[in-house]
Amino acid sequence: MEKQNNGLFNTDGNGQRSINNDSESTRHTRTSSINDSMVGKSETSGLERSQKKSSRNIKELDSSFSNENKTTINEDKNDNVIRITPKNAIENFNEAKNGTIDNNIFSSLSSVGNQLAQDQVQYKDIANQANAFNLGKNQVQQANNVEKNNYNFTGNSNLSFSEQVDNWKNGKIKQNEHLVVFKETPKIYQDLGVKNNPITLVANKVDRIYNDNGKQSGEYHGLKDIIKQLPDALEHPLNIVESVTEPNSIVVVTPLSDNKNNIVIASLKINKGTGQIEIDNVMKNVPSNVMTSAYGKNNYDTWMKNNQDNNKIIYDIDDGIKKQRIEGQWLQLPNSNNSFVENNISENNQNVKSDISLNNMQQNQNKKLF
Repeated sequence: MEKQNNGLFNTDGNGQRSINNDSESTRHTRTSSINDSMVGKSETSGLERSQKKSSRNIKELDSSFSNENKTTINEDKNDNVIRITPKNAIENFNEAKNGTIDNNIFSSLSSVGNQLAQDQVQYKDIANQANAFNLGKNQVQQANNVEKNNYNFTGNSNLSFSEQVDNWKNGKIKQNEHLVVFKETPKIYQDLGVKNNPITLVANKVDRIYNDNGKQSGEYHGLKDIIKQLPDALEHPLNIVESVTEPNSIVVVTPLSDNKNNIVIASLKINKGTGQIEIDNVMKNVPSNVMTSAYGKNNYDTWMKNNQDNNKIIYDIDDGIKKQRIEGQWLQLPNSNNSFVENNISENNQNVKSDISLNNMQQNQNKKLF
């Protein structure tokens, strides 16, 4: 006899009912389906309500700014305007994000960038000057700390310069031998970067400096016994300048004058010279700073002006050291004031000329008295 399924119960042919074993699982399945359906409807209705609310708020926000498109504006004295409105905030943000920033911002950034670039260049210049100064300072310290040379000067080399000149005049010094002007380079030149070697003068140059004329071709300077004053004059220079013609030479402006009232200048070959002098009773070639000439300078004012214009001043009596010799080059020291030096040079020249003229007048008067 067939059974009939009525949901929760089964009915047989005699009308007897029994519990359907599948009813529990069926009930759970139906319950789950109902719950899912309710959740879906709940979520959908909640989303719709949120969207409707957001739409309503946006419409209200738009209407609040739709009449005159009211905008909050910040202005400065330079008419730099930055718009801050709820309506265009997102648009402004996107424009800034994409690089389309207001030109005023670009201008400010450009100005700051240019200033940074200029500061960097100035920093490099200052750093280079500082490095050069420190290098020069170290080399000067090294020069000052150099041990005194251990040369044992003998013979003519051990005499005063004046005595050596007298020996030269008496034929006691050969033309290729050197007179020793200084056994050690004076400190003023060491401070410039000149090595602490003897300063020498070859005898055949003494001939040209001392005499008015002679057997050798070329110019004679006729300083006579003024030559004997050169050591003291070199220790107290008025100015020292770079040589225009010789890269390893300097020219010293002395407080001396020749018999024509011209200021005497002397040239020195520095750091790379050799002098033949008597050491330990033997003639030897030793490293020397060599005096190559000394004479009264014609057109002195013009010559000094050219040195000033071409930045050749190394030392000035009033302003001190302007340049130092570093690795074969003359380097300008920081904070050196060329215009100040120029004024001092003119003043020094006038003072020197006045002193020279006065000395010459006194000498002439003394000659008349005797």
